[in-house]
Amino acid sequence: MILFQGEISIIWSKEDEKKTIIAMGTRVLDQEYRDRATVTVDDKGSTLTIGIAKAEDAGQYKCSVAVE
Repeated sequence: MILFQGEISIIWSKEDEKKTIIAMGTRVLDQEYRDRATVTVDDKGSTLTIGIAKAEDAGQYKCSVAVE
């Protein structure tokens, strides 16, 4: 995803050994999550939702702000 000057995007990642990047903006990038995760953005923020959760989904997740 290309950020334009001043544009803000949220990056969702899982705090695992690989530091898996799940999504940027509303686009789910990681193949493992593509069919079962969504990101919604509104005036209150960004929300990552993982449907059909698996035992290996347990853990900590992090959202980061990406700015150019």
